[in-house]
Amino acid sequence: MRWVSLPAFEATVEIAEVQKILEDWGGPTWPGSLEEAVFKVLRSVQTKGKLAIFEIAMKRTRKIRLEDGTVLEGLGVGALLRRSQQVGAFVVTLGRGPDDLARASRERSFRALVDAVSSLALSTVTTMAQVFIDQLALSEQRAVTRALLPGECDWSKSQRQVLDALVGFESVGVHLLPEGVLVPSWTRSGIMGIGPTGSAGRNIEARPVCAVCPFRDDCPGPG
Repeated sequence: MRWVSLPAFEATVEIAEVQKILEDWGGPTWPGSLEEAVFKVLRSVQTKGKLAIFEIAMKRTRKIRLEDGTVLEGLGVGALLRRSQQVGAFVVTLGRGPDDLARASRERSFRALVDAVSSLALSTVTTMAQVFIDQLALSEQRAVTRALLPGECDWSKSQRQVLDALVGFESVGVHLLPEGVLVPSWTRSGIMGIGPTGSAGRNIEARPVCAVCPFRDDCPGPG
């Protein structure tokens, strides 16, 4: 097992995307300079992240046991990691800044703006973290699967506790409350499989997770 600190990724968003989210939420037109307000939120962001890599000791359809004895359970997990030799567990956060800005404001429109910007920024940072893990694996002549986050497929959000034990969220300023809530709120965690690149030198591909998921007909997530 080993741990790697992720870089302090620069969170960026497109102003047009922020505007679209606010319009979709039915909010009023922003009264001042939207660009200045977005940059104010982004200036409050302090990204941090951490990666923990573990060898896979045992694989079953619904159960993956890691070298330290940790067990990951679920059809989605089994499908994702079926060809992997290692698991990369990660956490990324925007820090406390966006939460503090929203808490300090009495303007509902500004709190909505903070939510919109933070949502887009966290998605960008999460993608950057996955690219970093992919490049790290590539440097070791390995490849990665897509990411799986708690709450996706049949992988319960309660698995955040397992990820916390693997990664150590507190080392990057993230706390997992007993009820399963992450603080700061703009935080994301997940896993990626790491394994051989394959005969064509392409990334390993997990069996389509949706095909084995019992919740696929009512899935709220992307297909």
